[in-house]
Amino acid sequence: MKQEAIQLRIIDALSDVAESDWNPLLASDSGPFLKYAFLNALEKTGCVGGNTGWQVAHLLVEDSNSGLLGAMPLYLKQHSYGEFVFDWAWAQAYEQNGMPYYPKALSAIPFTPVRGPRLLVSPHADKGVIQEILVSGLKTLVTQNGLSSAHVLFPENDELGVLKQQGFMLRDSVQFHWHNEGYQDFEQYLANLTMKRRKNIRRERAAVESHQISYRHIPGEIAVASDWNFFYRCYENTYIEHRSSPYLTEDCIQLLGSSMPENFHLIIATQNERPIASSLLVVDKPNATAYGRYWGAI
Repeated sequence: MKQEAIQLRIIDALSDVAESDWNPLLASDSGPFLKYAFLNALEKTGCVGGNTGWQVAHLLVEDSNSGLLGAMPLYLKQHSYGEFVFDWAWAQAYEQNGMPYYPKALSAIPFTPVRGPRLLVSPHADKGVIQEILVSGLKTLVTQNGLSSAHVLFPENDELGVLKQQGFMLRDSVQFHWHNEGYQDFEQYLANLTMKRRKNIRRERAAVESHQISYRHIPGEIAVASDWNFFYRCYENTYIEHRSSPYLTEDCIQLLGSSMPENFHLIIATQNERPIASSLLVVDKPNATAYGRYWGAI
């Protein structure tokens, strides 16, 4: 691939790219959060963009015919909310030295601390070349616009090399992931725990049953508008009780439920046939992975 045949472009809306061009950049294990439907829903319903402090600035690598060779989900941030990586101390240090920390460049999935690729490359392009161009383009964006810094959150391990080579510092964090070690049911899982832990868990579950609480499992494909509406009331209430505002709007939840239902699973708790709580799992069926993302009660 000739270097002169490649060009960089920044777009302020994912809708400037066709879904049929974006999704082929995603490997089979990229997960649901990088899907066009997910990122576009955030933009279309105003969860990012506008006055949210998440200015959309996705970075594209294209050939001379405007064919998409690579991309980086990218935002110019006016704050550090919704990242789940806390850099307030850096912002304070900048302020104490009379320098602006915001805006900063951020490659991440908004409101989603899930690891995944950030340097997206077409399977028909040279991966190493495109990754280097994306990172170099990010650095140029920072320099030309006088931004304080660039951050790439929760990238894949195989992307760390090109980031380090271009001068990025690594920032370590800790997450806890549960893996099913071949358990056929919950009792088999409990059998691997200590007696004390088994006893405590069984007591907690019995307490729930004593309150006559039952659960409805609703795959996204069969969830209806009223299910999504009730879930959102629970989700919103979680933020209200903590004197905060939800990141996602009800329009966003409804749109996600209709545009990528295969990636969602609702659980609604009921007591005396009255719904009282709900949680939403994001599911990646091909990779047998579930993400417990949102929950709440009324």
